[in-house]
Amino acid sequence: MQSDSHCFYSKTRHCSSHSLTTRKIRRHHFLALIFEMQNCTADMSYLASPELLSQVFQAISFLESFFPFAFGAYCIIYKTPGNLKQVKNLLLNLHIWCMLSDFMICCLGRPYAYLPSFAGFGLGLIDAPGILFYIGCCCIAAHGVSIMAIYENRYFILFAQTSSWKKYRKLFLPIVAIAVPVCLLPSYLNIPEQESARAEVFQEHPCLKLVETGGRQLFVFTTNSLTSLLTTVPCSFLIAAILAFFVLTCYKTWKRTSTSYLSKTTMKIQKSFLKAITAQFLFLGTMMFMPLFVTLCLSFSNYHNQIINNLMALTFSTFGVGSTIIMILVYKPYREYVFELISCNRSKSASAVQQDRISHVVSTER
Repeated sequence: MQSDSHCFYSKTRHCSSHSLTTRKIRRHHFLALIFEMQNCTADMSYLASPELLSQVFQAISFLESFFPFAFGAYCIIYKTPGNLKQVKNLLLNLHIWCMLSDFMICCLGRPYAYLPSFAGFGLGLIDAPGILFYIGCCCIAAHGVSIMAIYENRYFILFAQTSSWKKYRKLFLPIVAIAVPVCLLPSYLNIPEQESARAEVFQEHPCLKLVETGGRQLFVFTTNSLTSLLTTVPCSFLIAAILAFFVLTCYKTWKRTSTSYLSKTTMKIQKSFLKAITAQFLFLGTMMFMPLFVTLCLSFSNYHNQIINNLMALTFSTFGVGSTIIMILVYKPYREYVFELISCNRSKSASAVQQDRISHVVSTER
């Protein structure tokens, strides 16, 4: 009897100990959940939400479709002067790449990036973030090639038509154009298996589980930042080549003006054009590399602020329409055409007001 009571006491003690351990575990999970929710409150504001990005992207894509790109294309096709006809197709090519880039970002992709992890959600019309990311990067890189082609064209037309560059340029431009998607291909091919990558990112950043994205799955570009950096090495060589050609073209253009066979008037027009394309290039470079620089800083410092992430995404999505507006403002033929339209509308409005006043005076006299 004493042995049975001892066994009963041992079982009761064991059960109570097990129940106490279970309560402690539940309490620990509950406190961890509260702590996690407290850390995620900053990501629950409207400025940090995917709803903000989606709505702004929709507005940008709507506005871009009707005015900037259509009007910019009209100016290039019909208002480019005859002495710049050799570069008209190149300007139109750059304009089309700007349009495609903004269309990919604001309409098809709509990325909701989550840094410092190289991950995010695609909120666009097409739920294929991997291929959209690759195509979007190719479109953005094509901007550099398009601008380089414009500088190369100006240098060749003005100074190098009788030089050996006439032979090499036939190979140089196609090679650079092909190198853009090839250099970016390793990044796309090294995208990790998504299920395991998502589990790793969710473990490191549990706040991502609370993000409402309408059923869209988290896309992880890479779980190893070193791999991402290594895949950018070929692209760095391409960017260096573009910048080197840009500097060389500008130097040759400005230094050899006095020895050119072209007239002073023609050279003045060409210089004005080079100033305009340089302003457009600087704007594009600033709007593209500023978000990339901030992205690298956030990644290496392991700092997360979703409001900054959203701001960088919005900045990155407006460089196409911004480039179009800069083009219209800095190119003299396009700027004069805009001012002509404005002054014409003002004169029509003034004449209409004057006509109304005359009609009113006549009617009162009667």
